[in-house]
Amino acid sequence: MSGDRNPEDRRLAVFSDTHGNRRVMPDVLGRLGPFDGLIHLGDGVADGREAARVLKLEFIGVSGNEDYGGRCPETRVLTIAGWTCLLMHGHQTEINPYQPPEVFDGYLAEMSAWTRAEGAGVLLFGHTHRAMLEKMDGIILINPGEQHLGSSQPPTFAVLDFRPDRLDVEILCRHQDGRFETRLRSRWRAGTERWPLTPMLFT
Repeated sequence: MSGDRNPEDRRLAVFSDTHGNRRVMPDVLGRLGPFDGLIHLGDGVADGREAARVLKLEFIGVSGNEDYGGRCPETRVLTIAGWTCLLMHGHQTEINPYQPPEVFDGYLAEMSAWTRAEGAGVLLFGHTHRAMLEKMDGIILINPGEQHLGSSQPPTFAVLDFRPDRLDVEILCRHQDGRFETRLRSRWRAGTERWPLTPMLFT
């Protein structure tokens, strides 16, 4: 980390839908660190808790619809370096990746409205197994994707760099040979529209 790092700055690794897969997180955290903490957005929240424990990182988690006895709340609101975020798994709505675009976007709009009602400007969610980085109705939407072992896609995750003046978000995948590849990336300035670096949706 640079010597001029603001004490409020936080670099966090974000995972979701690991569903028992604990292989990728330690590799990500070890090779791409240092990180200040780990966020898990449900359906495998115990996987995230264990990775954070082993690596002595702060852990923040929310429970998904398959986290039976996960000991985490289903939603959380927290402020990081001045950015207020709503965390949820996403099963609170009927959203799923197989819906027509207009239906899928309708549930995104519903979650965006929920985020705004909580006084937040950033929504972190999972459940769809579909990485996403977009802005809707003034709300930044971030889904890190999945780590499910049965998936036909390589596992994806997000790296969030919170600073008082900007938020940098990168969604990466880890290939079987260990290579990391950036799939989505964007920067938002505090109080402004984003400055897109690679604006796209990875499906």
